Amino acid sequence: MKINKSALAINSKWIFVLACLSILFGCASGISNSVKITEDDLAKFNVMTPEEAIQDLEKSIKEAKNENLPFLTPSFYKEVDELYIQAKKSVTDGKAKKSIIHDIAKADRLLAKAKVKKRIVQAKLRELLAINDSLLKFEAISVFTKDYEKIKIELKNIIVKIEASDDEKIGKDKERLLPKFVALETKVIKYTALHEADEIKTQAKLIAALKLAPVTYAEAVRAYQKSDANISQYPHDKKLVAEAKKQALFAAKHALVVTKRVIELKEKYKKSPESIIIDEDSRVLSISKVINNSDVRDKSISDQFTTLVDLIQKLNADSVSNDSNIESIAKLEQELVAKNESIEKLEKQLSEYNENTKLTNVEIQKLKKNLVVRNDKIDTLKSDVIRLRNTESNLLLMLEQHKTKLAKLNSVKPKAKKPEEQKITKTENVNDKTVASKNEPILKTEEKDSAIVDEKVKRKASVSPDTNEVTIKSEPVANVESKTTDIQSKKVILKASVQK
Repeated sequence: MKINKSALAINSKWIFVLACLSILFGCASGISNSVKITEDDLAKFNVMTPEEAIQDLEKSIKEAKNENLPFLTPSFYKEVDELYIQAKKSVTDGKAKKSIIHDIAKADRLLAKAKVKKRIVQAKLRELLAINDSLLKFEAISVFTKDYEKIKIELKNIIVKIEASDDEKIGKDKERLLPKFVALETKVIKYTALHEADEIKTQAKLIAALKLAPVTYAEAVRAYQKSDANISQYPHDKKLVAEAKKQALFAAKHALVVTKRVIELKEKYKKSPESIIIDEDSRVLSISKVINNSDVRDKSISDQFTTLVDLIQKLNADSVSNDSNIESIAKLEQELVAKNESIEKLEKQLSEYNENTKLTNVEIQKLKKNLVVRNDKIDTLKSDVIRLRNTESNLLLMLEQHKTKLAKLNSVKPKAKKPEEQKITKTENVNDKTVASKNEPILKTEEKDSAIVDEKVKRKASVSPDTNEVTIKSEPVANVESKTTDIQSKKVILKASVQK
């Protein structure tokens, strides 16, 4: 009986995948049942509409992806994703809000627990996860996809056990898996460093390098194998890996060039040897022309190369001198750049100063205009003060004149009566007393009014030295003139009564 090995291999592969899936599903259901939803979990989403709650969950799922939870906590994330899909379907089907909010709250709770499990997974599988992250950084991982997927499934199985808190027996699993990850990482690093050299070496081999340039090709093989060994021993030494890559690539390119050159020479040997010499002369001429525009073809082949070496050495010496000059120039350029920056800074400061000065000049002009207006007002007020003082002087003069007239009226004495006139009845005496009593209040009233006028007329005007403001404390002139007129009227009445 013949056994179909390919079919058996496929069936074995599917059996392995199904076993892994059964483990994942079993763990997922156990994880889901282990989570209890509290009133606080529901309260967080009860204030939202179902649509708003789903949007909030979508945001949390996006953050979970950024934290790599689908890989580090696959069971938790799978359960969350299923609850999210179920909640969206419930909204579409118009199911009760209570059921939808319950699913969303449960998913949110699972995400919170997944973040805790993530830290546990990272602590227990630190070395494996570090190698896994390193592999994902290399583009060459795409070349070893099958190898990577195989060990990745084994890593996920260990993670699932940690998720289910069944990590007592993962020690042996880690011991078996770690060498596989290390080997794949080393393989990827070597491929990245030596792949180009290997391809060039293969090209040389395809054009008969083993037969046409066996020595050079053997050197390329040795360089490649040495680089491979060094990288295998120190795959994380970036400097060593770079040097190994350089040596292997140079040796491979050299083998390819020599092989091609041998093929060219074999073709030329079929013709006259002179053509070979002419080709070599043209190459030497092109080199000498570049160095110092000279021609060394009049020398022997050995002398030509000696002359070229001397010219190149001289050129190198000049180059060293030029390098020194270049360094000086570079230094001067740096100083020039620094000075230019200083100049730009000063120009900026000057521009700001000019702008500020411009504003200050505008303010000064404005203040000058205000000062002119204030001075005009002060001049006007001073003129008013002078006019009022003149009016005051005139009023005081008039008041003195009235007082003098009043004093004269009061000093007039009646003439002595004749004996026959002395017979005056009691009635006349009584009349005289009555007149006197009438005149007395009039005089008193006149004196009182005169004092009031004197007080009102004596006004004061002052100019403040700080504010240049003029302050005048007085009654209007019209009031003073009115009272003066009243006094004059009373005086006329008094004079008339005295004459009677």
